[in-house]
Amino acid sequence: MGGSNALLPLDKSSLLNPLSGPAQHTDAQLREVSKNFESIFMRMLFKEMRNTVEKSNALGNSRSMEFFENMRDEQLSDSLASAGGIGIGKMIYQKLKETTLPHQKMFK
Repeated sequence: MGGSNALLPLDKSSLLNPLSGPAQHTDAQLREVSKNFESIFMRMLFKEMRNTVEKSNALGNSRSMEFFENMRDEQLSDSLASAGGIGIGKMIYQKLKETTLPHQKMFK
């Protein structure tokens, strides 16, 4: 039962300490966070754009159709963000890189 997969007790004091994380973040982590941010932003953009269009009953205006549209928007925003998106992810990545580099130097 104790093997390498055993859960360690959680140190609750580290949850509130912003400096308790790793001393440095990999480039891949920064890129992933930036891509995810852009994906979430584009999802919100699609949702607001969809809210501006008047609903039509031609194809039925059901919860299942709304659920499908949300799933499609989510997949589209993830795909667009992975392909470079609208550039927000790149800007976020650059800013994260600039702000985490001094953090890495200070806490090494």
